[in-house]
Amino acid sequence: MTANAERRRLLIELLGPISATYDGAVLDLGPAFQRTILAILALRSNTVVSREELIDAVWGDRPPRTVEGSIYTYISKLRRALEPSLNRSHEARLLLSNRHGYCLQLDDDAIDVRVFETAIAEGRARFSRGELPKALDAWQSALDMSHGQPLGDAVGPFAEAARLRLGELRLDVLEQRSEALLALGRNADILAELPSLIGERPMRERPYELLMLALYRSGRQADALQTYQRARTLLIDELGIEPGASLRALHERILADDPDLRSLDAEPSGMNSAPSPQAIAPGQLPHDVSGFTGREAEQKRLVDLCRHGTWGAFGSAVVISAIDGTAGVGKTALAVHVAHGLRNAFPDGQLFLNLRGFDPRQPPTSVSDALSHLLYGLGVKPDEMPADQNEQAALYRTLLSGKRVLVLLDNAVSAEQVRPLLPGSAGCVAIVTSRNRLSGLVARDGAARIALDLLSPGEALELLRRTVGNEAVDAEPGPAAELVERCGLLPLAVRIVAERIATGDYRGIADMCQALQAEHDRLDTLSVPDDEFSAVRQVFSVSYQSLKPELARTFRLLGLHRGAEFSLPAAAALLGVDADTARRSLDSLARQHLVVQTAPGRYRFHDLLRVYAAECARQDETSAEQAASERRVLEWYFASVLAEWKVVAVGQRPPDSRPFEHSCPPMSFENYGEALAWATREHETIAAAVKQALDAGENELSWKLATALGPFYQLTKRPETWRQTLEVGLVATRNAGDRDGEARTLNQLGIAHNDGGHYEEGAECLSDALQIRRAIADLSGAAITASNLGLTLSLLGRAAESVTLHREAVDLAQKSGDSYAQGAAALNLAFALRALGEFDEAIVHNQEAVAAFEPDKANYAMGHALAELGETFRQAGKPGTAVGHLERALEFRQAGRDRWGIAVCLRMLGHARADLGQTPAARELLTQALSILDEMDTTSAAQAERIKVNAVLDELPAHETGSAESSAQAQPE
Repeated sequence: MTANAERRRLLIELLGPISATYDGAVLDLGPAFQRTILAILALRSNTVVSREELIDAVWGDRPPRTVEGSIYTYISKLRRALEPSLNRSHEARLLLSNRHGYCLQLDDDAIDVRVFETAIAEGRARFSRGELPKALDAWQSALDMSHGQPLGDAVGPFAEAARLRLGELRLDVLEQRSEALLALGRNADILAELPSLIGERPMRERPYELLMLALYRSGRQADALQTYQRARTLLIDELGIEPGASLRALHERILADDPDLRSLDAEPSGMNSAPSPQAIAPGQLPHDVSGFTGREAEQKRLVDLCRHGTWGAFGSAVVISAIDGTAGVGKTALAVHVAHGLRNAFPDGQLFLNLRGFDPRQPPTSVSDALSHLLYGLGVKPDEMPADQNEQAALYRTLLSGKRVLVLLDNAVSAEQVRPLLPGSAGCVAIVTSRNRLSGLVARDGAARIALDLLSPGEALELLRRTVGNEAVDAEPGPAAELVERCGLLPLAVRIVAERIATGDYRGIADMCQALQAEHDRLDTLSVPDDEFSAVRQVFSVSYQSLKPELARTFRLLGLHRGAEFSLPAAAALLGVDADTARRSLDSLARQHLVVQTAPGRYRFHDLLRVYAAECARQDETSAEQAASERRVLEWYFASVLAEWKVVAVGQRPPDSRPFEHSCPPMSFENYGEALAWATREHETIAAAVKQALDAGENELSWKLATALGPFYQLTKRPETWRQTLEVGLVATRNAGDRDGEARTLNQLGIAHNDGGHYEEGAECLSDALQIRRAIADLSGAAITASNLGLTLSLLGRAAESVTLHREAVDLAQKSGDSYAQGAAALNLAFALRALGEFDEAIVHNQEAVAAFEPDKANYAMGHALAELGETFRQAGKPGTAVGHLERALEFRQAGRDRWGIAVCLRMLGHARADLGQTPAARELLTQALSILDEMDTTSAAQAERIKVNAVLDELPAHETGSAESSAQAQPE
């Protein structure tokens, strides 16, 4: 079924209690929060609504701690409710999601609010053309759709705002309907309906005027005058004001028994006592940005919003688009560029105002000053300008009423600064830009939020081309790509470097790129000699200086974190606070676009902001506090990696540690998959921490962090990254003169070289490690390293030497009493013997390894030992026996979510099935292995394993027993 067909089957009603039907069947929409999310997505149908917008709209400024999980749960349940046929093999067609948020795809006639507003718009259009009976029919069809309080069971600020808007829209229709009835002479209908309308809007004067005129035309002059007195008394008692000029003028004409009022063409006079400014169409937009490029998706969405708000079903309310993003990301450039493209859509003018929310030279524009500026733009003269701010706002809305005007409010600091400046009538559009996330505008005023991120590499290169020219970029494509990356893909920075190249400050792109190489000098280079306020540092400085002291401290200390991304607990450790305190600070920085939340509990800096934050830390923090902060986070990472080690490398001896005594506890893990997933997310950050520790003189932390990552790197087959990290750790061990640390690091470095296919280098490192471990009488460690060296010699084709070393390893392990070392030594000896065709003895030692690992039942060690035992039986010509061991090995591999181990085990099991003549089963197992390997990094280990799998596949269906063999497993301890 097509997506269009799916949409036609779903109907959503919001003009009363929220409900939905699918093919006529009423759907269970769940609790109030879930129904509220549906209402928001329906009212914003066919556009992506971000998770942040949903949170702001439903929970406002006080979301629960578990809000992210709640959103996922509600969306999942809504998806199943809206598409009853949805299952695992059926992709969602109505409620879609991507990394930006969620989108509910609906036709306009599938939601009653859209139909309601379309009918109202049709009624207004017919009324303006004098087609009064048809206008009444259209309005009546709209009113018939209302069946209670709009969004009756929804909660949160967005629902309140939408409920108020729809309620006001209904009352507006009733008022306009009365005007049409009055024009048709249907006074009796008005007299029946208007009292209830006045009861709902007792402070609005226009219904009193209509009722008075209908009474007068019905020959009830005294009742008309009495109606005026009731209105006057109410306004004085409740508001302390006299009725407006229009109502007073009508009262005087009725009092004078003006015969002209009896005509159906008569209109109450004095309806608008506001000044009559000169009829002008303001054109205040700044000049369009030269060479504007990119932002195609954001441009399209902004244009669609503006056009939709002006002419579409939502034309009955002002459209507000809030563009937010970090300093220098191009918010104003986007807004101005789009506004220029829409000038013809707003013939009554375009207003522009810089609200100076982040101006280092002067305070933000006050609301009163902003209103005065906007009113001057609309032609109000100084002597006509109201003194009171509320009167200014009322006059502003009055002058915009019935017009099509675009209002661009730039550099807003808060929703409170913006709200009084928003137009209040159909046809007008407000575009607001801010460095802060204006959640209040989204939650209370229904603004559509557009969050600007960095440019894509392609967009940044195109921006560079627009200034320096295609020829320059094409002549140096590599340096050009590197240059925009060093600019952090920030539009302001790219424009600055492009201008400096174009004006001859640098000889070319490569020269400019070289100038940006050193991070600590990068912000100096990204400055404009004749405009200090356009420099990247100055732009960032304005945001930093506006922070409260504790938040400023958080920002600058986070700059000491070396990784591109950091988790909430790591940030808490760095700051020396608990997780809740850190979360509040990080959320505040995210709202101000000084950090970016990439996933629940995870954050990152834009590259240049990280450089600036570190610079602030060096300037504003003592060296002692910087050192203390760095040590806290390094110790947190080490304690967390040890927790991961104890789950994924059961039985192996980790580096020694001390108790962790800081306010934010380290990570803990329930199972192998959870631990491995955490290490996968964090390993690049931890590798950066190894270098940070070395630079800070924390040598012990440096090498222990490096080696603690060993089991993870070996399991996930990342030999090159592992080698680079260990080389940093090796320097730290030698700085510290730590012989045990040096031996541990060399042992792992040898394995990393082997995993990368560099066996000679591996043998050299392992020989050095074995020499040290023998010298310091580390029996268990010497057993492990001797076994690893024996494996390496076997890979080099030195089989006899290999077996001698393995037998020494077994002897050392038995003397040490370390059961894990005994199992590892026996396993690798079995591998060496199998390579020599000594299958019977190999099986004995394989079984010894399984017995040594059995007490711990460690997924990884048991899976590997059983797989090696099964493969030995297969090569010994006993595939039936092999299958049992291999199937048990696969269970351990799968329980541990060891993707690499699963692929190897599937290959061995497939080979055994092939040897038994079970071709279809063998082919299926081998195909599964290839599928897993294709998902993994293209390391040499994965490539070698892929060759082995294909070799077995090539043998099918001949079922020959090939000589492919599995590499034994070195031990990272």
